[in-house]
Amino acid sequence: EDAAGNMAMAKRTVEVTDQDGPVISLVGPDPIQVPANNPYVDPGATATDFVDGDVSGDIVVDASAVDVTTPGTYTVTFNVTDAAGNAAAEVTRTVEVIAPATLLGEITLEGNTDQSASDLVLKLYEPGTNNQVGGDYTPASDNSGLFSIGDLPFGTYDVYIKKSNFLQVVATNVTLNSGSNPLVVFPTMLAGDADGDNEVTLFDYDIYITAYGSETGDANFDARTDYNRDELIFLPDFSLWANNLNLKGADPADNE
Repeated sequence: EDAAGNMAMAKRTVEVTDQDGPVISLVGPDPIQVPANNPYVDPGATATDFVDGDVSGDIVVDASAVDVTTPGTYTVTFNVTDAAGNAAAEVTRTVEVIAPATLLGEITLEGNTDQSASDLVLKLYEPGTNNQVGGDYTPASDNSGLFSIGDLPFGTYDVYIKKSNFLQVVATNVTLNSGSNPLVVFPTMLAGDADGDNEVTLFDYDIYITAYGSETGDANFDARTDYNRDELIFLPDFSLWANNLNLKGADPADNE
């Protein structure tokens, strides 16, 4: 304003612009390990922008470099851009593809001198639960009861194993690391489960008595009740059944 009272006015235009990019934060561990020949599923990441807020849904994850068939170290990248075109600083996760676990086990079949078995079924469960991990595995033991099975996920498990006509047994809290692991000695597997239901009952006796006195090649021979595997269904098989009558094998369902 001058001495005569004339008022001057000036206008300034202020433009507020977004010049800062979002910030990316990883979810889950870094580095992360995955067994070879298993799918890699990334835990993901979050991203926050000062202006746009949560832009996690716009993150571009590139895991194309991860080769789960070949043990090694790989990098996954995470990138995102806000609405103003500002790019976040790239974030990476290290993925270590490692050799799967191999379990070395030893079984003992009651009443048998030859401990070989080709009809074993092995299952892994989260410790103290009925939550199975992976599928059913089918190792085969040699005549001393030893077996080895690979391509198992690493972790700590209750390991159940069953032969068709023997009661199931369990080794608890077994830790499997990448590669070979210490020998797991399972409890003695008890005979008498001819029908394979993991219990020794009179139903198993019915199978035995039908085959009683038979040997391999006879029409009524039933290998399910030849517990000592001498190719003859006779009193020693009955004794094995009778000693275990009313027993039940280890069962993860009991953890429910």
